Amino acid sequence: MGNVHETFDAFPHDTGVVFLSHSVTPEMDTPEVLRSYAKEREIKTLRWQLVTGDREKIYANARTSYFVDQEAGIKEKNGIIHTENVILLDPEGHIRGIYNGTLRLDMKRLIADIRVLKKELESAD
Repeated sequence: MGNVHETFDAFPHDTGVVFLSHSVTPEMDTPEVLRSYAKEREIKTLRWQLVTGDREKIYANARTSYFVDQEAGIKEKNGIIHTENVILLDPEGHIRGIYNGTLRLDMKRLIADIRVLKKELESAD
């Protein structure tokens, strides 16, 4: 999560940049556990949400909304899906890019792409 944290830190006061992290083990990641995790990692903002919910709904959302599948780096072990992917969505929910969150170079590319998207949105106004 360190690379993602650095990416978040690149936009310290930008309310237009929001991060959403889904739990892949909701039966273990209760809201209390996620709050503790956020505190340990100094995630102190509403602009980065750690969420959980019904496992089947989370996994269905991952496959149908974020198109997480074998080709996109999904790992399935003991019925748990996991991917290192970070997905850039525009305000309409369109996927603008998929990045490997474990690779610092990909996170630098994400930062650059967020800046490009922000300029694109500003010029559309």
